[in-house]
Amino acid sequence: MNAKALIVAAVLGAAAVLVLGVAGHPPGTMAASGSHTTTIHFREHVKLLTYVGVGSLLGSKSPANNGDYLAFHDTLADPRSARTIGEDWGSCWLLNAKTTLYYCSVDFSIFGRGQISGVGPFYGDGKSIVAPVTGGTGQFQMSRGELRGRALNQNVDDWVITLTQ
Repeated sequence: MNAKALIVAAVLGAAAVLVLGVAGHPPGTMAASGSHTTTIHFREHVKLLTYVGVGSLLGSKSPANNGDYLAFHDTLADPRSARTIGEDWGSCWLLNAKTTLYYCSVDFSIFGRGQISGVGPFYGDGKSIVAPVTGGTGQFQMSRGELRGRALNQNVDDWVITLTQ
């Protein structure tokens, strides 16, 4: 995969490095401690992505350099029906151009339910990631959990979020 493709894959996944969605509002389960656990599944479709090659601004000829960053605003869709269920927005910084390791911050908005925020690593080469949920609003207020994501291709990422309240 060339450097631009890796960047696009990273952005997709980053947008996501950290995402969330709803696949038909799956029922939650009760954990042993009495807390409620919910799993949310969605696909992130890249729509608006801006890559800023900081290294190239400083004279680098490489297509990707440590310190480059990207900003995104994408749609979230139910993986079964392809119905749009929300949107996300965020940014990522390239930490290691050789391994395509990014550090990302993202907010996922599920229409009519609330927002979920997360931060963490994302690999542009398609490796699966796990990142923490750092906050939420609406139905997701006071939630804890994790984001699991992977790039399906250069335009679509698959995300599963597990929340405990």
